[in-house]
Amino acid sequence: MRAGFAANLARYRQAKGVSQREAAQHLGVSQALLSHYEKGIREPGLEFVVRAAEYYKVSTDQLLNYDGRSHEANICAPKGALHEMEQGIRDGLDFSFSLLFRYYDPVVCYYAIHYMGATLYDLLRNLGEEFLDYAPEWYSVSDNRSKYGAVTADMVWLRSRFVTALHQMGEEYRDMPRISEAEIRSYLGPRYDSIIHVLQTIDRREVRQEMEERAAYQDFTAWAEERRQGAQPSESTTPEEEETI
Repeated sequence: MRAGFAANLARYRQAKGVSQREAAQHLGVSQALLSHYEKGIREPGLEFVVRAAEYYKVSTDQLLNYDGRSHEANICAPKGALHEMEQGIRDGLDFSFSLLFRYYDPVVCYYAIHYMGATLYDLLRNLGEEFLDYAPEWYSVSDNRSKYGAVTADMVWLRSRFVTALHQMGEEYRDMPRISEAEIRSYLGPRYDSIIHVLQTIDRREVRQEMEERAAYQDFTAWAEERRQGAQPSESTTPEEEETI
C-alpha cells in the first residue's frame, strides 16, 4: 500500500465533512480500525479500498495515489473551475468598487480600500517569498513582524473599522432605497452568475468546516461524559484513536 493512501483516506473524509465515527459506520469497520488505517498503522484489504472509493466518490487510483499526484491535486478544483473562481473574484471586486462609489462615503471608502489593499499585500508577499527574487527591503513591514502576524492584525483592525463605518453610514441613510436583485442582474449581466458562484463556493466550504467542528465536539463530549461517569472509554473513543481535525 502506498504511503499516500493513509493521508488520502483521512483527507477525503474531511473533505466530505463527516466524522471518523460516521465514516466508520458507513464503511463497515470500527472507528478504532479506521483510525489505524488513516494513521498508516494497519493496511486494509482490497474490499475496503473499493468501499472507501465508492463512499468518497473517487477512483481507487486517486485514493491509492497511483497517479503520482498529491492529495491536494486530486481533490482541488480543475483548472476550468479555478478560472471560473478567478473571474468571479475579479467581477466581485469590480462590483464592490461600483457600490462603494455609488454610495460614496469617504470614511467607508478609506477603510474598504485599505482593507482590500492589506489583503492583497499579504497575498503578494507570500507569493513573492516563494516565486520572486525576494528582497525584504521591498516591504515596510519586517520579515519577523510579518511572520508573527502584523499584517493579519492590521487586516482585522481595518475590517473592524470598515464594518463600523459602514454601519454608521447605513444608519444615516436608512431610508435610501436598496438595489433590487433585478437591477443587480441587469447591471451585472453574465457577471452576476460569476459572483454568485464565488459566494456559494465559500458558503459550502464554511458549512463543511462547521460540520467537522460539530462532529469533533460531539465526539469529545461523548468521551468526556464517559469519563465523568467513571466508565472506561471504549476502544473506539479514546483520545489516542480520535482523529485530529
